[in-house]
Amino acid sequence: MGQYQRPSQECDARCRKPGEKLTPQLVSTLTEPFQRGTERIRTDHAGVGLGLAIVKSITQAHDGTLTITPRTGGGLHVTVQLSGPGY
Repeated sequence: MGQYQRPSQECDARCRKPGEKLTPQLVSTLTEPFQRGTERIRTDHAGVGLGLAIVKSITQAHDGTLTITPRTGGGLHVTVQLSGPGY
């Protein structure tokens, strides 16, 4: 059998998440564990703020790049870029 070669050695994953308006300064803290928007911990059951911390950890483990920017109308743009063998 022949070997399969992928046409590109890069992988980009992009996500747009609606939500409240966030400042760039606050967005820079969202990869810290338990950070959720404008509050550290919330009492509702909407999550505990680990998602972006986990994404950051996985991205770093694969020598990738995580970019998080606020959307103009509120929410976030999140991009993960991975490159190299296997992507």
